[in-house]
Amino acid sequence: MSTIINDEVRRLIGVEVVEQKENRCVIKNILEHSGKDFDTILRRIFILINEMTKEVVDGIKNNNREILETMEERHDNLTRFISYILRLLNKHNYEQHQNIPTMYYLVASLEDIVDVLKWTARDFLIFFTAPPKSETILIIEQIGLTFDRYYDLFYKYEETKIKDLYELRQRIISSIYKPLKKFIPEELMLINRMGQINELVVYLTQTKMILEL
Repeated sequence: MSTIINDEVRRLIGVEVVEQKENRCVIKNILEHSGKDFDTILRRIFILINEMTKEVVDGIKNNNREILETMEERHDNLTRFISYILRLLNKHNYEQHQNIPTMYYLVASLEDIVDVLKWTARDFLIFFTAPPKSETILIIEQIGLTFDRYYDLFYKYEETKIKDLYELRQRIISSIYKPLKKFIPEELMLINRMGQINELVVYLTQTKMILEL
């Protein structure tokens, strides 16, 4: 149990185990939190997820196993940042983010995307020894593009970008189902795993629309 606790604490920024006995563990927040940190760290999270997405796509496309093997560590690093700003949301009801529940959901959904990227990289490393066929790579590239488009929408909100995102989602779905029989089971598994980002971006887009009301 102590190993599990220490592993989880290492994922949290500013939190340390200050006392640990056989049947007792004291965890303390040793960092002063400031609501001013939120926007800076949130943008950093977006940048890191965007980079992670592009590198997962590149790793699959080029069978770059070395870069895909770093995704576990990147996942843990991003989880630390996400946990930190979720704690900020719990502690600071500051003016620029009055809709705290909606923002909380948005940030938690970003963590879901990080999980998907980690598992996509892991699945490829287990089930593939070479890149998948070009049709599969194209679909994965398009799915990766959805997060890049959402990142742009989040910081430069325009309703036309929402339309573009939904049209991209539909093109991805069509490109999967029309030639469905062409894909081997491993490719379908990889597309299905990565495809979760496609749906998460839809929910994130709806959440951003609520924040803009």
